[in-house]
Amino acid sequence: MKCTKQSLRAYARQSSFKSLREDAKARSNCIINFVLSKFCVFRLDCFVVLLLAMTIGFSAYAQEKPAEVTKKEEPAKGLFFPDFCDFEMTFPEAPLTSERCLPSGQCYTLQSYTMVYDLHTTVDISVNCTPSTPASFAQYTKGVMKAALAGMIEERNLDTHDINYTEDEKTKSASLTGTGKTGAQDKIYTAQMWIGQNSVFTVQAELIGGAHDVADKSFGDILKSLKTKEGKQVAQEKKTPIANQGKNQ
Repeated sequence: MKCTKQSLRAYARQSSFKSLREDAKARSNCIINFVLSKFCVFRLDCFVVLLLAMTIGFSAYAQEKPAEVTKKEEPAKGLFFPDFCDFEMTFPEAPLTSERCLPSGQCYTLQSYTMVYDLHTTVDISVNCTPSTPASFAQYTKGVMKAALAGMIEERNLDTHDINYTEDEKTKSASLTGTGKTGAQDKIYTAQMWIGQNSVFTVQAELIGGAHDVADKSFGDILKSLKTKEGKQVAQEKKTPIANQGKNQ
């Protein structure tokens, strides 16, 4: 079976998920190929080939023409790229910034983008990047990351799913991709975790509703725009032990 975005879409659009379950093996292979096709954008071997070609081209150009002073380009309005973060992602427009707090009292900043196409297809993507350390990088093992994503299967009401993991010297990544329902509408869902030496980058993305060429393209383009960049260490806030807090009062 030829696996394309349209074929993955076709599985998610069928009126009965009984037929999807009967063709579980083909569907699973399709989802895996769909995800891996995204990941190639971020693998270092893909970057090395591109970087080498660019380096040779620029060297030849520099020998033929004197250096020219060029104006530094402004970042795209929809580019999410915190200085400390090892990753960046580009949205069609500036994402909405909001603050979320956990029951424990810990709060974090969330960047989200939502677009509804022709009143029946929705692209909904949220990302977050938090500071981390090389020590924490070592603690994010394959098992830990896959277990974290597995917890999203029931929460997101997924009927089908597949989890993948990849790593290199500087980054680790795991992704959950599946299909399910939001209300009465079919959806494609993906959650991703990207771990760098300086940060942890998370993505949750849903494509909800009927097939729509523009919505499908926007969903794929945003996910494919995720790439690595140079991050930096942020001083970690030291927490005072509760016992010491009592002594200081």
